[in-house]
Formats: sequence, C-alpha cells, structure tokens
Amino acid sequence: MRDTVLRGGVAGAAGTVAQAALNWLWLLLGWTGDTLTHSLARTIFVLPPAQEVFGGQLAVALFAQLLIGGVYGIVLALILLASGHDFALVKGWVAGALIGIFHLAIVPFMARIPVPQPLTLAVLHLLDHMVWGVVTSAIIAALFHRVRRVA
Repeated sequence: MRDTVLRGGVAGAAGTVAQAALNWLWLLLGWTGDTLTHSLARTIFVLPPAQEVFGGQLAVALFAQLLIGGVYGIVLALILLASGHDFALVKGWVAGALIGIFHLAIVPFMARIPVPQPLTLAVLHLLDHMVWGVVTSAIIAALFHRVRRVA
C-alpha cells in the first residue's frame, strides 16, 4: 500500500478494532460499566449518562469510532512519514496517550460536559488509547517497510 493516507486510515481503523475489543473485554470482566462506544453513542444521540444504549445506536457509534480512528491514523501516518519510522511504537504510544488525554479531559472540559469517572475507568480508557497508538503505528510501519522492500 503506497498511499500514506490510505495506509493511515486502514491502520487507524484496525487500531480502533483493538481498542474496542479491549473495551468490551473490560466490560465483560466487570472492570468498567461502559465502553467508549457506549459513551460515543450517548454523545451522538444526546442521551443522559445513565441511559441504556441499544443495537442501532451502538452500530452508528462503532462506525463513527472507526472513522475517528481512521482520521487519527492518517495524522499518525503523516507524523511517522515526517519524523521517520524509527521508534514507531514509542511514537504511537505517545500519540495514543495524548489522544486519550484529549478525549478524556480536554474535550469534556471544552464542551462543559461533566464526566464523572472513577480512577479505574480513566486509567483503562487511557490504556486502551495507548494500545490504539501502538497497534496503529505498528501497522503503519509494517505497511511502509513492506512497500519499501517491494519497490
């Protein structure tokens, strides 16, 4: 795959799948009461924090989550293109941490949305954003090196 934008979009969406899988695992283990997909569905459909989210709403939110992950993946691909692929996993981890902080602290503050989160939930969501960054950057680097060997 030679196109940086396509490479980043695909990698970002794949990273989002890994992130969502972790969210659902933590929900099934009982460590959280919610996933990021549930939170996004409540934001999209302007639902109160305690309201249940159902199938169609979750599907729309997951699609939006994949698109958002793809856009962030494009940004990460451009950063890796500009800065080089050395330490790509570390760069992805840092990018994921920054995106997590942005989503968990800055966006709710700017939107004046009170988001009471227990420490466990905040740490787990920050961790899965970091996993998104590592997975996304690993895929971007792998696709970049695969193209370089073929060319």
